[in-house]
Amino acid sequence: MKNCVDVFCAALPQVHAKVAQSICWAISRLADLPETFQASTPLSPYVVPLLRSLLETASRSDVLNNNLLTASFQAITLLVRSSGDDMINVLESELLPQMVQQLQLLLESNSDQGNVEKIREMIGAVTAIVGRIQRLTDDNALILMNIFSRTLNSSFSSGVHEESMAAIGDIATVIQSRFCQYLQAAANVICVGLVDGHKHPNLCLNSTVVLGDIAHACKEKMYQYCDSFINLLLQNLANPEMSFEIKPHTVETIGDIAFAIGRLFAQYTDVVMKFLLQAGSHNPGENPSQDMMKTINTLREAVLGTILHILQALESNSQHLVQAYGPILEMIMHIHSVFPSQKVTHLSLSIIEDMLNLCPHEALMYFKNQEEFLTAFLQQTLQSVDNETVTTSQRIKSIIQRLVSGACS
Repeated sequence: MKNCVDVFCAALPQVHAKVAQSICWAISRLADLPETFQASTPLSPYVVPLLRSLLETASRSDVLNNNLLTASFQAITLLVRSSGDDMINVLESELLPQMVQQLQLLLESNSDQGNVEKIREMIGAVTAIVGRIQRLTDDNALILMNIFSRTLNSSFSSGVHEESMAAIGDIATVIQSRFCQYLQAAANVICVGLVDGHKHPNLCLNSTVVLGDIAHACKEKMYQYCDSFINLLLQNLANPEMSFEIKPHTVETIGDIAFAIGRLFAQYTDVVMKFLLQAGSHNPGENPSQDMMKTINTLREAVLGTILHILQALESNSQHLVQAYGPILEMIMHIHSVFPSQKVTHLSLSIIEDMLNLCPHEALMYFKNQEEFLTAFLQQTLQSVDNETVTTSQRIKSIIQRLVSGACS
């Protein structure tokens, strides 16, 4: 291994770009072998020299030839991700400051195509480091947030914007509640990413997912920005020009916001439920293909999961949702008339159980109106091969029997 690494490191800065690209590919293959998050790996003694050579390679004057720039940063990213815990101090104290400094210098230089591509690749590598070390000082977080906000507010390529947006989400995930100090700046760039999302779907998707990360990190502190967030998410969900693949992520992020702000979500319940019920009842048409049903079930799962989040978020304030119990049950009936997935079935049961637990008498009243469906549904799910589905069905049956018995006594 040592001889192989020595040859790689000696050759990378000086051989032809095509050969250097092949060496980067070979290093990527090596870096992809160890399992992630191990105490140490067989590559640990060689990570530092390999990273140094790869960074030197990324600064070659011919780095834009033969896809060498992308190949060198791909190797860096894979080395970082698969590095052992014994490399964390090196990544944090040496590699991260060096790459942040280079990134700052690139932002100050001219924005020719080579620099723009290098900025994009370097942001991805920095994000990989942050994700691997799983910690970030306040100083480094501030520097990185300034860098990413600056790139998002500049006329860089869409690729740079997408990498920067994703990187903000990774920072939120790592520093959690400490991210609250960056909420204003993050809210501004996220709203830009969500507006007219169908025109820039990749950035819109990244913005949507990052908003979910921020919701998890900042919880109720994000409430003051929720009017804008909810409005833009619902606009994208309703937009027929929006890519269908983005809509489940949009729905899930609404659920993340509900879970984050808890009972404060009550003011959005009525309008959000209208959109969720419509999305969940999407008609696949006659004889849908397997791929079509897989896509639609993904949206259904997102809708049902978000309704669960809303039910749990409102808790004792769940009366806000009681008027939607009937439409929710009708949506579940519609869903189960057309090829539901196993996950859809289990989420439907979970919603029925939560409705019974939160507002039992009101739920029972709605369920009696659809007794034929509910009886057949529970009979079917009690025979499921999935133990969790069977257990949930048994609990629902017991709750209903107890409520009916109590009403009769």
